[in-house]
Amino acid sequence: MGIHEDSASSRINQYEHGKHEPDYGTVQRLAEVLEVPTAYFYAENDLLAELILHLDSVSDSQKRKIFRTLTADREASK
Repeated sequence: MGIHEDSASSRINQYEHGKHEPDYGTVQRLAEVLEVPTAYFYAENDLLAELILHLDSVSDSQKRKIFRTLTADREASK
């Protein structure tokens, strides 16, 4: 992922503990290595993160169907 092996563990640890924040390019590379969408790392809560993972795993046509359902539900609740 472009982080030197000698410093990778301590660097990731600093990210995990909020001591340092990775730049967007680093987050993209980490997402690629972990095979998750980059947006996963920016989710504001665990539920949103899980939704991002699930949405990433479905086809585009399924995503459009889910979007239409959510949009219709939102309009109906107004």
